[in-house]
Amino acid sequence: MRIKSLTLGGFKGIKDTATIPLAPITLLFGANSTGKSSILHGLLYLYEILMSGNPGAEYSQLSGNRVWLGGFRNLVNGKNHDGVITLGANLDMRNHDRLLDDYLSETEQALLDEKLGYYPDYGSDSWGFQLQIAWDPLINRPYIRQYECYGNGELFFRIEKKSSAPESSITHFKLLEHLEMPEPLEAILQTDFNTSSIGLSKQHHALPNIYKRLDLSAAPWDWESLYEESPLAAKTFCEAALSQSTLAPLKEFSRLLRTLLHIGPLRVIPDASMHILAGPENSRWYDGKGAWDVFVNGSSTFRNKVNAPFLDEDKFATSYQFVESRPEQVDHRFVYVDNQDLGIRHQLTELGVGVSQVFPVVAGICLEQDVILSCEQPELHIHPRWQLVLADMMLESIKDHYQKLFLMETHSEHLMLRLLRRRRETAEQVVESPELECRPEDVQIVFCEQVNGETRLRGIATTDEGEFDAPWPNGFFKERRGELF
Repeated sequence: MRIKSLTLGGFKGIKDTATIPLAPITLLFGANSTGKSSILHGLLYLYEILMSGNPGAEYSQLSGNRVWLGGFRNLVNGKNHDGVITLGANLDMRNHDRLLDDYLSETEQALLDEKLGYYPDYGSDSWGFQLQIAWDPLINRPYIRQYECYGNGELFFRIEKKSSAPESSITHFKLLEHLEMPEPLEAILQTDFNTSSIGLSKQHHALPNIYKRLDLSAAPWDWESLYEESPLAAKTFCEAALSQSTLAPLKEFSRLLRTLLHIGPLRVIPDASMHILAGPENSRWYDGKGAWDVFVNGSSTFRNKVNAPFLDEDKFATSYQFVESRPEQVDHRFVYVDNQDLGIRHQLTELGVGVSQVFPVVAGICLEQDVILSCEQPELHIHPRWQLVLADMMLESIKDHYQKLFLMETHSEHLMLRLLRRRRETAEQVVESPELECRPEDVQIVFCEQVNGETRLRGIATTDEGEFDAPWPNGFFKERRGELF
């Protein structure tokens, strides 16, 4: 499974609903205050909703409460409390190797096998969802008023919740061809579902608990008359099939979203008192501390992988090797730097600022697992050559981990230029190594700009010639050419 796009609408400066294409390496470009951070904050807000069920989140947990979201009233476009925020994502399910949850116990599976000879078996090349968040004046807080699901781009399911209603209701369902079932039950789901709204258990939001099977006890039909042989099997199957197609993919998306690490625009400059935690905390990545935690507690293979670009003459070429150590009589671990050329050991405080700023980015790229790494200004305080190296490191990393996603808010032309070069070299089959191949689906550029006070987002792809597939908007390359010529 891969996240192919995000959906944002009515969110901060993004007035109209926009689909933001994503690739394993996605670069967010644009002038200052054009909405690049809004995309990252939209992802952080979605995290708060799905992980904590909190559409009124004031702060982002992933930033250690350093990123102030301000709740719904601050996030809704124009701070119009009558407005609606739309959040969503589209997932590529073609290479998904995990069985989607069927929400059945072993006893229930045996029941369906005996009475129906069918199990829920939903599959689709792409699956997407959208949430609508609105303000409820009756209880004076935001709530999720609508949840929609899409299969291969087609709307097939909707739950709605009115602010005054005691319960949410299924208001739309269209049976997809990817869901097989006995003919009598197919007739139920194909026709009867849309004759009236199907009430669900009382809940404040339209989004159900994704870890529990949908309950169709309030459905306006008699299960016994619809499937006399086994009413319980019929009801169980319909609930499980509906849950598998509408909740299980979101459950998988939430599992991936839990891997989200957000590196902020200013990373800590380590000093002698920096405390290393024994266990990882995602919130410590925002200021870079989480990278040092993971380095100390990680495997020797991981530490070697992080050190490699610093020692490689064709990469950072620093002769620095980071080592973890626990001095005697001290119940605490530290990170030191061995200078391989001089044969001396440095404290982290002796290094240049650029090293401390790039280290969390390098550690995040080197993580030996699928993660979503969101980063503001990965190029901060580093030489152009190092920026080129970061581009190559990301290309190498996505070859090892299919679900890895790098979402980089950047002003670095060098990062962009290296990826364009690798695209051209890959097409011409002259790339240095297979790990540095850059295919069309590997890179996505999203250009952000302000038009009449609103954020406009433009997806730009790359060509085999190492160019953009559309004219480059104002900024960056235009200024560079102006200075040169």
